[in-house]
Amino acid sequence: MKLRYLQMLDALGVTPTPAQREVCRVAFDGEEPDRETLGERIWGARGLEPTSSPARVFGAVCGRGSGKTRFFGAYRLLHLALTVDLSLLSPGEDASCPIVAPDLKTACHTLNFARAAALLLCPSAILESTTERFVIRRDHGKRVAIEAKAASTGGRSIRGRSMPGALLEECAFFYDQDHRINDAEIYRALQPRIMSGGQLLAISSPWSKSGVLWDLYHDNYGHPHGALIAHAPTLLMREGGPEYDDILQAVEAMRRTDPENARREYDAEFLSTNASAYFDQRAIEAAIDPTLELPCTAEFGEAVHFAGDFGFTRDSAALVGVGRTETYRCIELIELRPTDGALKPSKTVERFAQSIHAAGCDVMAADGHYRESIREHLDTEHIDLVHAPEGVQGKAETHAVARSLLHSHVVRIPQHDRLIRQMQQLEARATSGGQLSFSSPRWATGGHGDIVSAWVLAMWRAYKLGWTKPEAKTSRQLTAEQHIERVLARQKARHDAEYDYGD
Repeated sequence: MKLRYLQMLDALGVTPTPAQREVCRVAFDGEEPDRETLGERIWGARGLEPTSSPARVFGAVCGRGSGKTRFFGAYRLLHLALTVDLSLLSPGEDASCPIVAPDLKTACHTLNFARAAALLLCPSAILESTTERFVIRRDHGKRVAIEAKAASTGGRSIRGRSMPGALLEECAFFYDQDHRINDAEIYRALQPRIMSGGQLLAISSPWSKSGVLWDLYHDNYGHPHGALIAHAPTLLMREGGPEYDDILQAVEAMRRTDPENARREYDAEFLSTNASAYFDQRAIEAAIDPTLELPCTAEFGEAVHFAGDFGFTRDSAALVGVGRTETYRCIELIELRPTDGALKPSKTVERFAQSIHAAGCDVMAADGHYRESIREHLDTEHIDLVHAPEGVQGKAETHAVARSLLHSHVVRIPQHDRLIRQMQQLEARATSGGQLSFSSPRWATGGHGDIVSAWVLAMWRAYKLGWTKPEAKTSRQLTAEQHIERVLARQKARHDAEYDYGD
């Protein structure tokens, strides 16, 4: 009797939630779908017809924390490695179950789930185990290797193998070594190598409406003909589980601060065709304050922070000042463009220093670009340089702060055409490993996202340093005569305290 998938989960001692169980029993055990609301929310139709065997291709559009890596990925791949008929393999031929992820680290993370389950179910059947693979012995000397692969290697490392199963983990974020999308190449390499009774698993959080995952979803969701597709939002998949309340709080928090990202990460919604635009157009329009005339004088209790983006030849040099109270308002914006030759670092820093000092500040933030070129000039102008977070992770952090604040409607920006256009044109693209890279178009009139880069860093610094609401100023202003009267009164009080006037 063949081991069914839900039986294997029972043997492992893991308990899926009702929605996770629905996905597993229909997609992996071939059972009839739920005919009520649960089935409609997952499969897109109450009348989804059951099949005599699991679909050859299964795709799941998943929210963050939905359980996809374990229940729809690692455990199912191990189940396929243990149960698919290997009798048609040639003598001496080994089967392979690859786990392909955006990078090798992510693939090995998923591999470890499968390895841990195998150690519980069949420890004596594991012939070898390394960081990137382990091998299971089946009957009649047949062997199956479960292996971690990086999507950056493309399809060349997985050709020519017979596969009981294959897993495309986070396939919406597949890129090759030149950062070109290569999900279709890998999918085409894997699909014809899936053995009879096997399954190709494509699971991922969604990204834009393009690529293999989107095509599978668009062509099959609710009416499968080439693949069975599940829609797996986080709250639906985790409802009835032990940590549901904590996850619900996290989802609600993101909905308040970044509703668009919450729709993608938790509701598992594909972004629109112009989804590469990082800032929401409506949030930008809501932040514009036509009454802001730069430079602005700092208001009472307003903490002012400056950041710059330096360019001297093709790109502009930009300085942005942000004042923080309960809101974040742009109080200064300077852009110096290299119209007649390159900008001089000394003159650029001198001009920026004038505005920084005029606002009562002596600190600015900037990234590592041209840092050595400006350090000496900043010292001359008595400006301290704060290093902004760098690299892919650093840029993701600073941009995420600015985006969250903008989408929370606590930001005020002037009616400045170049700043607004650069905010609208800033694009984000998923890279290998699920990170984001940012890009801006280069304008014929000069500029390459320099103003918005400076604004992002100023917003990040204002947010990181925090703000304490000052005590309110007294509404009654004293005249000079009143100040003198107070001084004389204090002097008389001290004199009376020093001398004892008796009878």
